Amino acid sequence: MNKLRVEINPVTNYVFHMLSVAGLGYDNDYGRRWRHTVLENDLAVLRAHERQLTVKGGEYCGEWYVPLVCQAARGDVPPEDYYARMDDPAMAEVCRVMAAHYQSYLMDVYPDTLRELQPFADELQRLLDESGLAERAEAMVGQAIPEFRVMLVNSVDGGPEAIDISGNQDVFGNGCAPEAKWLFIGHEYIIYLLKQALAGTAAFRTWDTWRITEGLAEYYLTRLFGESGAFRKMQDVVDFYRQQKEGLSARELYLRAEAWELLRTIAREYHTVLGDALTGVYAHGSMAFGCYNPSESDMDFLVVVEREPTDVQKQHLLEILLYLDEFAPAKGFEMSVVLAQDCAAPVHPVPFCLHFSNAHKEACRKDMPAYIQRMKGTDPDLAAHFTVTRAVGRAVWGKPVEEVFAPVPREAYLDSIRADVANAAEDVADAPVYVILNLCRVLAALQDGAVLSKAQGGAWGLEHLPTEHHGVIRAALEAYETGSVCTADGRAFALWAATELG
Repeated sequence: MNKLRVEINPVTNYVFHMLSVAGLGYDNDYGRRWRHTVLENDLAVLRAHERQLTVKGGEYCGEWYVPLVCQAARGDVPPEDYYARMDDPAMAEVCRVMAAHYQSYLMDVYPDTLRELQPFADELQRLLDESGLAERAEAMVGQAIPEFRVMLVNSVDGGPEAIDISGNQDVFGNGCAPEAKWLFIGHEYIIYLLKQALAGTAAFRTWDTWRITEGLAEYYLTRLFGESGAFRKMQDVVDFYRQQKEGLSARELYLRAEAWELLRTIAREYHTVLGDALTGVYAHGSMAFGCYNPSESDMDFLVVVEREPTDVQKQHLLEILLYLDEFAPAKGFEMSVVLAQDCAAPVHPVPFCLHFSNAHKEACRKDMPAYIQRMKGTDPDLAAHFTVTRAVGRAVWGKPVEEVFAPVPREAYLDSIRADVANAAEDVADAPVYVILNLCRVLAALQDGAVLSKAQGGAWGLEHLPTEHHGVIRAALEAYETGSVCTADGRAFALWAATELG
């Protein structure tokens, strides 16, 4: 028996009928058709509490919505009984109105509703049965639900649907063809699966996570059945998930997207501080390569400006990072502020106006004015950062990457990445994963001109470097991908690589 069951319940229909006839969240033909059945004074009572009784996806949920709409719509208690139980005096008039019209609704309205919805429900159930949606979605997300009840109503056209009224009940309207509606139901079923898969994260707890959870559900749906056409406004989020490597769990995908949303927040705040002086904010490193891991990666980004920020503006930029530090990945933020003119015509080493990373966090907190004065100059690492940004970087805010970053001379790039592994033989004992994989990608750049992530560098090493080094490279790759400890002794490989790099 299909876990997805389409149901028509009089109580569920009645609750949303009352919202529609009052024009609360639903301004449609249905409400206008039946408005005459409710006293104008009673409609005025509901309208006086519109914000408290309505919900708008991704923006707000009225403080009375859950007790007076959501829970009432579950359909297991008659409205007269349900609303009589509410003992909050502030809700008394609304409860009186919501209870008063149920019997007349059953007599005068619900028979038409049943005649209208039953053929739609039958066709919808057939499509859900034939699609195998529940089984296929559960296999992909890795979670399961015992039962999912599609509560069908005919009064929500033009307003919010897919409203969860209990742990396994969701409200849907009949405002489009069943062929489109079953895909929408599929999206919401996946949302319910994700609530289990993402337990313990910030998902579904704040509106800030709304786009990335809805986008994740749509990503899974498109993998199963193709485009639904219902969530095009978050196509950028769906595309982000598509760019990640195969085999990641729902939780891993979500955490990567959560990091991207954090970077969007930083970019938005930086624009507020810098105004038209901000050319753009650009992700590079693991976030750009699609191998970001919140437990292993830092969040690398460049802030490109038309003119150097004032000291006051720099202080605001740093304060934003310090304030958001609790949401940062384990290795924190790594940010450099650079001039647009230096991106358009890079000279090695590249000048910078401000820099921040975990290594400097405590010094920044201790004496920010002094930190601001000394944290500017030139940085040989920026040649590598610019090269990576031009190759795979993403604009979080501002002009496209290719309009901002000119090619870095090859010798400058090679000098930059060689400097990063200059002490590899000494550093490999303390940071084997970073050093081994970094050596591989530096060798790849030297031999093939490739611009690779650490993981891509390790894969290149297994294909191009002598077999006697494959064991340590595999060990480093496994530790990088799983977050485990690498116990391989990489000193021999580091010494050999140093010879190759000259």
